Amino acid sequence: DYYASRGLGDVYKRQILRGKGVPVTVNRLASMYTVFFSDGPLRNFEDVKNSDTEMYSRFFRAMRERNIFVAPSAFEVAMVSFAHTEEDFAKTLDAVRGIKL
Repeated sequence: DYYASRGLGDVYKRQILRGKGVPVTVNRLASMYTVFFSDGPLRNFEDVKNSDTEMYSRFFRAMRERNIFVAPSAFEVAMVSFAHTEEDFAKTLDAVRGIKL
């Protein structure tokens, strides 16, 4: 499955958020990812602390309003698994397309 193997975060970054002009970096390992609102790279905690946590809070709330549940803090990891369906991915990506940050 493409999304589980590549990470949904890559799609957020490359296809949607960057297209909106939002500075975003997605750090991932396998199917775990974290979205940071910052021009990368982010290599350590000092880098991460400089990301836009207020924008992440807006992102979290906007996604929650669309019934998509991501990590409530910019300092937590999200995970994609084989339990997620193509419909889940499509719904998530549609939600990201619909938000304004």
